[in-house]
Amino acid sequence: MMTSSLSRHRHTLLLLLMLAAAFALRIYGQDWDQGTYQHPDERFIATVSSDRVSMPSMSDLGQLFDPAGSPINPRRDDTDGNPLSFAYGTLPLYVQGTVSTALNLVSERDWSSYPELY
Repeated sequence: MMTSSLSRHRHTLLLLLMLAAAFALRIYGQDWDQGTYQHPDERFIATVSSDRVSMPSMSDLGQLFDPAGSPINPRRDDTDGNPLSFAYGTLPLYVQGTVSTALNLVSERDWSSYPELY
């Protein structure tokens, strides 16, 4: 009885083992550049996150609904009215911005500055 149960779930167990191995390989060595931002994409995203994305004050929350001038939109218009370039998705920027804003409330470090993003 136990053997038939194992044989039925063999594919499921094999799939779970492969997913666990893939996850382990994916997260191993995440600190390959040791905070030096050697990869151009990583450096660009960190620069955009620290220079272009910020949470507005509570009195200026209406800015969030204007895509051309929203402080959380990395593609908002520059001072000349041209949209800024950002070729990546915004979810990592929003997560980083939310976490750094929350950390700024409970500590005295500026977690949204470029050196602290790492």
